[in-house]
Amino acid sequence: ISRLVDEKFGAAEAVRRSFAASGLPSPDIIVIDQPTRGAAETVEVMIEKSGSKGPIAIKDAHSFFAVQGPVPENSFIAVSDLRQNLDTPRVGYKSFVLCNEQGLVSDIIEKEVCSNLISVGLYGFSDAKIFQRNFEALASATGSGAFFTSHVMSAAIAGGDVVEPLTTTDF
Repeated sequence: ISRLVDEKFGAAEAVRRSFAASGLPSPDIIVIDQPTRGAAETVEVMIEKSGSKGPIAIKDAHSFFAVQGPVPENSFIAVSDLRQNLDTPRVGYKSFVLCNEQGLVSDIIEKEVCSNLISVGLYGFSDAKIFQRNFEALASATGSGAFFTSHVMSAAIAGGDVVEPLTTTDF
């Protein structure tokens, strides 16, 4: 949560009350002091501030879907098959996931229709360090932090990280 949003709207307290009303334990909330240049940089700042280690899952806020069973601890991209979801809106604005002959993810490409699989906005890295290493490499190469989590995942795949597709329903 950004400091401005928290101060203006009491966002952190609203999240805590929402969890309490649902009977869930209060989450750890990280308040970010400065705006970030993009979604991936926000994740990087959150990993740094929280000291996260080991497997992490990152979810975009704008999508809803179901996953069968627990979220895996290995690297993954949650996907939906367009052939089974013919009414998916704004297809051209999605990230498309390519898989190889072994069924592993070979790349993720932003806004270029090149596959029947789209990312639904849930990404898993088997270790937070994998995200950080690839974020830093992209930021250094581009001189910017203004990119998406999918770009960091693509860099991880290109660097040899094994990523599996995670099938979802009810997208």
